[in-house]
Order: sequence, then structure tokens, then C-alpha cells
Amino acid sequence: MHEQSCLPVPDTGVNVTDLQVFDMAATGMVLTDCSGTFRRVNPTFARMLGRSVEELTGAPFSVLTSPDDVSKSQTIMKDLVAGNVETARLDKRYLRPDGSVIWVDMTCRALVGPTGKVEMILTQALDVTARMVAEEELRRQAMLFDTLFDAVFIGEPGGRITDCNAAAERLTGRTRAELVAAPETPARKVWMNRMRTAVENGAWAGDVYFGSGPERRVTETTIVPVRGTDGQLAAGIAVCRDVTEVRNNAAALVRAEQQARHDAGHDLLTGLPNRKLLIERFEEFVTSPRAADGVALLMIDLDRFKDVNDTLGHQYGDELLIQVGQVLQSSVRDQDVVGRLGGDEFAVLLPGVTAIDMAMALADRIREALEQPFRVNGIDLDVEASVGIALSGEHRDVATVLRQADVAMYVAKRQGLDVFAYDPAIDQHSTERLGLLGELRGALARQELVMYFQPKIGLSKDEIVGAEALVRWQHPTLGMIMPDEFIPMAEHTGLIRSLTRYVLDAALAEARRWMDAGRPLPVSVNLSARNLLEERLVEQVIQSLHKHQVPPSLLELEITETSVVTDPTNARRLLGRLRTLGVRISIDDFGAGFTSLAVLKNLPINELKIDRSFIADMIQQPSDALIVRSVVQLSHNLGLTAVAEGVEDEAVLAAVRAMGCDIVQGYHFSRPLSARDFEAWHLRHIERRQPPAKQESDDHE
Repeated sequence: MHEQSCLPVPDTGVNVTDLQVFDMAATGMVLTDCSGTFRRVNPTFARMLGRSVEELTGAPFSVLTSPDDVSKSQTIMKDLVAGNVETARLDKRYLRPDGSVIWVDMTCRALVGPTGKVEMILTQALDVTARMVAEEELRRQAMLFDTLFDAVFIGEPGGRITDCNAAAERLTGRTRAELVAAPETPARKVWMNRMRTAVENGAWAGDVYFGSGPERRVTETTIVPVRGTDGQLAAGIAVCRDVTEVRNNAAALVRAEQQARHDAGHDLLTGLPNRKLLIERFEEFVTSPRAADGVALLMIDLDRFKDVNDTLGHQYGDELLIQVGQVLQSSVRDQDVVGRLGGDEFAVLLPGVTAIDMAMALADRIREALEQPFRVNGIDLDVEASVGIALSGEHRDVATVLRQADVAMYVAKRQGLDVFAYDPAIDQHSTERLGLLGELRGALARQELVMYFQPKIGLSKDEIVGAEALVRWQHPTLGMIMPDEFIPMAEHTGLIRSLTRYVLDAALAEARRWMDAGRPLPVSVNLSARNLLEERLVEQVIQSLHKHQVPPSLLELEITETSVVTDPTNARRLLGRLRTLGVRISIDDFGAGFTSLAVLKNLPINELKIDRSFIADMIQQPSDALIVRSVVQLSHNLGLTAVAEGVEDEAVLAAVRAMGCDIVQGYHFSRPLSARDFEAWHLRHIERRQPPAKQESDDHE
């Protein structure tokens, strides 16, 4: 029998002499003293953490605990030591040596010594990683939280509910916390029976009732078993669709279908036709008996609408959009169709309009109507708009007319012309850009995009602490194309998603090569605002990390302030899931946007990168230097890392160093380098930092 490594264990009245039971337990067993140090662990617990018993014995639990769980673990430890509770239970994460995370269900009991004081904490630990991973997968696949109309419950095979969505709360009239903490009920036996059927048949489907009497709700329910990575049954998911009204009243079904058709063709905020319905109306007009009369399309974009959202909040912006829609409807003819395309873009279809002069007159009338002040929650707001006009003419496809109106609107906005009618002469540049965009799709498939890397230097030790991945396009005929020329185009289309996946995959492939060379280094990848609206973002990051076997701690995702304020609730949710994985999050170009402190303090971020415009002029502009100093202090007060990007010379470096900046980045150290040049630069940097080798003595015996 092997000997168990341990530290002296105080006399707590527990029969710890029978250590074979402790050591041979199939579950993890831990004895922790009041300071949080492991005094004794059994082999099962050591195997869970991927470490040896000797390595764990004498180690403080906080060192091995995921940083996000240290605080709650310490709080429970204090309650146990103080005698506030005798037992406690929590799910927490431990870190394995390879950086992976294990979820452990901990049941802790205070052990009282002869003096009557708590001297040790005895903990039973169960590996519940499979369950937690399964639950997270369910959240992703079912879009569980606050998105589904249907009620969704997640339960253990034994019947205990572990999670549910907002629709489940509405259905049951109970909060998520109440449902999770519900005691044993007859419903658990029913759940177990149905789970057994689901396991045997792959799923269970049928009616489930909630409540009683007049308030009883009937749901069409499907229960699906979910297995963990080990193949064992880990959980079950129940999706409940409330069909009470449909069952009780056939007219409700008719109303629901009518509402669904209406919603499919209308903007939910303003009630105006959406892009889908606008296209249908256009096609109806051009195929009608009066099609020869033609159709005019007005594209309307509000100027400085973003300032309203950023300054007053989205509530004001939404109300303003509603009022603008009402004014537009009152400014056009009965046969005209006003629609909202999204954001602050509206469109008006003018059937029977074939002359530019008539379309211009209607556009001027609309602009005049929009010039009146809009009263929103007691505040008068002035609105201006840029209008682009396109006529159907010989074009009968809506895509062409929409693009022409969009080009005209862009010219009106850029040149301050208020209203502009499409002219083919001004569309050459747009055609070139569209052609380049088409080539970009092929460039991704042909892998013409190449990665460059710019080092990030930690000022505390003057050593390289990471690298930012920057993409370039090696065009076969145009040569090297910089990102400013093609990324904005990609961001206005769905192509930005493919581009982001390409860059993420290429950056992690390079990070893997650095690891294999014995020089692991974190790599930063930029995300766009559209990436944060993509539900599959987290899954894509996980897949890329797994593909290249790169620990999450070696990946940092950079987002701009603008991408956060676009949808702060969704951004906070997605970033929180990424942070839980262990991925670092950085706010790029901080100071150039409009992130409020209320939004910033709730974001799960690690780093603020000060916008280079402040760094570049801080020596000549005291106000810029004051902003830089304030952002550094703000970062440290929030527990974040402060990064200065755009450090171009020694004077700026000395200034940001004096202000306490943590990391710098810029041409003073290195321009962005190709992957091969970066590796050579990195190696030279390491060699310069190594002390010279001691010379051997020339005297030989």
C-alpha cells in the first residue's frame, strides 16, 4: 500500500485514523484548514485536477481555483469557519495544469475540534464537468435565455430542475430561482418516467399541464435526453409550447396566423413595412397593368441619429424612429408605401412616378416635414435626413433599384446635398468597390489574405507579452491591399463573418506554431460590431481553439466601443460566455467612442486600449495627456490592464510609462510584421534580454 502524503491534521473529533476510507473513496475527498490550505486530499480528487497528491498537499485552494470563482469560494469558507453554517454546497471551477477547466460539485462540512472551534473543512467533490458542458451546449443550441417564445426547462436525470428560460417563468408564474430550488414533488416522478421513455425512444412528446382550474395551461411538450462527452446521460431538455388558446378557441389560431404574417412583413418597432414587404410591393407595382408608369424609390437616412442613442439612450432613439415613421406616412400620397429597412434607414415607394422632378418634389416635401422639432419625453430633437432617389426605368429588379438609391443617398450624405438622384456617372467607384467585394469572396477561398503581427510590450519587465493579428490582402494584380480598403466593405455585408473566421483560424494556427517552438505568446484578434450580433460566435471560437489545441488564455478578442453600444445587453452576454471560457477581452480604440461608465463597469473585460489619436498628440496637447492619464487610472481602478497603442517615439514611451501604463504597442518597437519576420523579431528580442554567457577559463590542468 502506498503512503498518503499529508500535513498534520488537528484533532477535530473525526476518525481520520481510518484514512483508507478517505483515500479509497470513489469521490474526491479533501481536508482543508481554516486558512484554505489543502491538508489532505485523496487520489480521486488529485486525478480530477490532473495533479499528484503530493503536489496538492499544502497548496492553497485559491491558487488552483478559476479566478472567477475565488471570491465565492472564500465567502463560503469564511461562513464555515465562523460557524455561520455547518454545511455548504457550491459548483466551482478548478484549473488543470494544461489550462483546461474542470467543474466540481463541492459539499463542504465544518469540523469542530476539542476547543469548540472549527479547525478543518471536510469536502466531498464530484466532477460535474459533463453536466455543465451539456447545459452550456443546451443554452447554445436552444437559444435558451430570453429568446425563445417557448418555455424551456433543463433538468437532471433525477428530476431536479437546473435551469429554465424567461418563458418558463411566465408559464409557471415562478422565478428561475424558485424553480431551481423547488423541493421534491410528484412532478419529479413524472419527469423521471418520461425521461426513461425519452432515453428508450430518443425523445418523448405529449401534453403537459401547468396550474389548475381556470388558470390551467396546456402545453405541447418535447423532452430530449442529452449525453455528456463520456456518453452518460447528463441532462434532459423539455420544450413546452403553450397551446391553451389554440386548443380552446379556433379563432385564436386564425388571429395568431394573421399576426405572424403581419409580423413577417412589418417592422416591430414602427409598424411600417419591412424590407421583405417593401420588395414584394415593388414587384407588385412593376408587374401591374400600370407598370409602364414606373416606380420611384426614395432611400432616407437620418443624420446624426447615433448621437441621440449615445447621448440620451435607446429609449429616446426608438421613440424618435416611431415619430419619424408617422411623419413620413403623413407626408406621402395614399398609394405610396413607407417602410423601415433597419436602424435609421427608411424607404418610400412611389408608384407611377417616372420623372425625376416629381420624385425630387416629393423628397423635398418629406425633408421639410422632418425639419419640424420632434418632442420626445419632454425634449425637442431636431432631425435632418439625406435622401437618395432612383427610378425603376428599364430596371425591373428591386436589387438594382435599391442599390442605385443607396448609392444616391450615400452621395447626398457625403456631399451635404440633402437630396440626390441617382446618376450612372457617379457610380463607377461604387462598381469598382462591388467588384473588389466580389473578388474578396474568392480571396478567402484562395487564401490570399495573409496575417501580420505587431508586438505588445509589457513595461514592467520590458518584454513582449503578446501580438495583435492584422490582416492584409495579397491581391494577385493589385498587390498588397491594406485592411482599410476591404474590411469596411465586408462589414456592410455578411462577408465579415467569413472574414473573421478566417483571421481567427489563421491567428490561432500561428499561436500554435509559437507554442511548438517553445515561445508561447497570446495573440489578439479584432471583432466587428456584426460579430457581436452573431449567436454562433462563441461556438466558432471554441471550435478554432480546439482545432489548433491552443489554450483559451492565449487568445484575446478586441472589440470597439461602437460595437458594444450597438447592443450592450447582447454584447455583455456573449462576452461573458467568452470570458468564462478563459478568453481575454479588450476594448479597442477606447476614448474615441461613447461607452458610458454604466455600460463599461458591467462588461466582462480585461483590458482597455487607449485610442492612438490621444497617444499621438499627448506631448503637444496637454488635454490629450490628461485624457490618457485618466484612462490609465480608470483602468487600474476597474482592475483592468491599460494599453497605449500608437507609441511612435521615445518621448511618448517615457510619458505613458510615467503615467503607469501597463502595455505599449507601436512603430517605436515594430511595425506589423509578416509571420516569418515576426518570429525572427521575437527571437532577437528574447536573445537581447538574455544575460551574456560566462566565459570559460583558459587555464587547464
